[in-house]
Amino acid sequence: MKETLKRSIGVLKADHCFKTFASAAISAAISLAFTLYNGFLGIYYHSLWNTAICIYYILLLVVRMIVINAQLKNVRDLTNTNIQIKRAYFLSHIILLGINISLIIPITIMINGG
Repeated sequence: MKETLKRSIGVLKADHCFKTFASAAISAAISLAFTLYNGFLGIYYHSLWNTAICIYYILLLVVRMIVINAQLKNVRDLTNTNIQIKRAYFLSHIILLGINISLIIPITIMINGG
């Protein structure tokens, strides 16, 4: 058991693609849970705050899915990795801009004390 754990940690430290994929997958699962939770609260209580946060987490989840998808394609196909990674970066940047814009509503609600 101890040797298996040491081997797993060694693989995690050495393999950058696996480390990126694993951390993005865990983060995406947590973002999905927050998305569902805030979406439920937004619908149930008709809360603009929770609906805006749900949209924020949806966009965050999309960015993480782009990272996971790019890493999976990178592992499968080693010929066009540079183009695929640039495309993933570009899509991530566009969606991150959308995330910044989507945070205007929750920040406004916080400032106004709603």
